[in-house]
Amino acid sequence: MENLRNHEAFMRRCIVLAEESQQGGDLPFGALVVLDGNVIAEAKNTAVTLRDITGHAEANVLREVFQKFPTVDFSRCTLYSNFEPCAMCSFLIRDIGIGTVVYGAKSPHLGGHSRWDILSQTSLRSEFTTSALSTPPLIIGGMCKDEIDATFDRLAWKMHHAE
Repeated sequence: MENLRNHEAFMRRCIVLAEESQQGGDLPFGALVVLDGNVIAEAKNTAVTLRDITGHAEANVLREVFQKFPTVDFSRCTLYSNFEPCAMCSFLIRDIGIGTVVYGAKSPHLGGHSRWDILSQTSLRSEFTTSALSTPPLIIGGMCKDEIDATFDRLAWKMHHAE
């Protein structure tokens, strides 16, 4: 697992990706996947610009990493996201078998951990799950939360005043 300084550096990269996403006309979300201390994929939200409701940053980064590295043991990977992954993205994280999830701000209404408990659930029905789903990832929430909250508030203010 990455140390705290690395967690913060990777989370700050997610914040930059989120800002770039918002500047490009999408929602302010960014995610990346790290293996052995190296970023192997990163993505922004594309749901608005590509008119694809599955274009969440986490789903986009998981698509990329799965296509580029199909033989990697994803339990050795850490997924970083500036916001808590939603229920859809949480199932994808579980299905691919990501070993650690680090997120910044909670999403109390849509969160796959705080609201729906998908990320940490140990009793998912086995007939509907892969072996990867049976092992929940280590979850670290609240990383750089104050910085993310301030960034999101600033971006939301810009979006509101751009209308």
